[in-house]
Amino acid sequence: MSGQMRISVLAGILITLGGVSFLAGAAMSGLSGAATFTVEEVRVDGTRYLDPADLLAMAQAQRLTAEAVSTEDLEALGVRVSAHPLVERVTVHRSLPASVVIEVEELVPVAFLAGSPIRGVDADGRVLEGIEPPRYGALPFITGITGGNEEGEEDALKRAATVLRKLRESAPRLLDWVSEVQPRGEGEIALILSKDIVVVRLGELNLDHILPLVGALVKEGRRRHAPLAEVDLRFKDTVIYRERKGGG
Repeated sequence: MSGQMRISVLAGILITLGGVSFLAGAAMSGLSGAATFTVEEVRVDGTRYLDPADLLAMAQAQRLTAEAVSTEDLEALGVRVSAHPLVERVTVHRSLPASVVIEVEELVPVAFLAGSPIRGVDADGRVLEGIEPPRYGALPFITGITGGNEEGEEDALKRAATVLRKLRESAPRLLDWVSEVQPRGEGEIALILSKDIVVVRLGELNLDHILPLVGALVKEGRRRHAPLAEVDLRFKDTVIYRERKGGG
């Protein structure tokens, strides 16, 4: 830290605004009691896909390095960054001697919602606006959802997100082959596998039991039925294989 201030006490306060928490540290001068300090660097930590430079610009970080900074200035910085549509939580704190750190927790899609523009869907089924798909690599698409029924769309997205979460927990290798997830009516979810474009039909009430077995059942279906079109696993203790009509 510069010689302008001799720090004798470091006070930390937790500020909660609009459901977003900000940890703001203020250096208290032992002589004057002033709750201001100087900043030479502002940095962003915790990003996986977002560009830290974009967040710094959004935070208007240059304000902090131009003059003495107060706890209220850190609070305002956090509010600005939290307005980003893909930022879930922001923590702002001091790092001695003269830095401010913006720690960010991102909203990350687990799937893309088919449409124009392409949007993201997170692990809770929430729609994420303003994503750049190439940044997130190969994710499955959620398809078959038509507009016009907001409540129905919200339910379908939550159903799709639940299947993806359970796949990640119990059958991560199978998840690599899922190109589409289709929430259908009457408790049915369909997975479209990119290899051979095989459709796997699942009953949602039986997911925990059947998902760990899907990979082996599809493999067996490919061995016995060529070309395999569909594996129907909606019914308890029953596997139905359907071949592609016309043999191709």
